Amino acid sequence: MSYAKRDEKDTIIFVTPEDSKILADSDKLEQENDQDNGHMGAVNEETGEINWDCPCLAEAIKPPCGEFFKSAFSCFVNSKSEPQGQDCIDHFMAMKECYQSYPEIYLKDEDNETVNNEDSSNTNNDEASALDNSDESSVTSTQ
Repeated sequence: MSYAKRDEKDTIIFVTPEDSKILADSDKLEQENDQDNGHMGAVNEETGEINWDCPCLAEAIKPPCGEFFKSAFSCFVNSKSEPQGQDCIDHFMAMKECYQSYPEIYLKDEDNETVNNEDSSNTNNDEASALDNSDESSVTSTQ
């Protein structure tokens, strides 16, 4: 019978030989499947080739800004500069401009809240400035 025991900050897991074999077999099977399917991540570390079919890149390469992302990411992966990607700033700036052109697609709700909060604080500051200026004009008009 397998079980786990907590010892202050550590968790100790006791596994039967049968369960251990099942876990080891499933890990081997998962590794083989990853290799067979080419799921080595976004970049093959041996060849440096970008796996555009990687699920981790699926959303980023979709239109309308997918080509900008591909250009920036390819530049970064192939960059020889120190720090890596320093020579890709123009590509990333173009990608950023594209993202900003489509806020309805690329602006997340939490980002939108930040923008709205900044806008409202600017509005509050503008209103406060207007009140300050109106006080000054009333003071100067009474003198």
